Amino acid sequence: MRTILILWITPIILFWGWYGLSANDISLGSIFLSRAFHDHIFRIYGQILGMHPADVPVKLAWVFFIDTLIILAVAAFRWRASWLPQTIAWARSVSGPAPEPAELVLTGEATVPLEEGFDADHDNKKTNHLTAITDRPIDPTPPAG
Repeated sequence: MRTILILWITPIILFWGWYGLSANDISLGSIFLSRAFHDHIFRIYGQILGMHPADVPVKLAWVFFIDTLIILAVAAFRWRASWLPQTIAWARSVSGPAPEPAELVLTGEATVPLEEGFDADHDNKKTNHLTAITDRPIDPTPPAG
């Protein structure tokens, strides 16, 4: 993955470094960084692509942006084991503690908050997520047969 990241970032740094220096005519004594060379290169790219030379850097910026999103998505997927548990723990710490089981009644359909005067221990004894609204629990094992 490091190799992919290096192969991805190197052309981006080289291109935008060259673009920034040549667009501002900071030639440092080299013809490759001059504004005349910059204009000539983008005139050639514009002719090849069939567009105005001033539009080429905008299109390249868009291509680099989409490429960056793809590379970051691949990196996030590859490294999800290291960042995902930390992100989930952070989200849980920000959202507050989970509600206590005595505060909720599982009806099998939805989670309903307890009403005033409701005895959760008496009315909801040893029920699981398969318990219907009736008092009869549903056996999760399939019938023999």
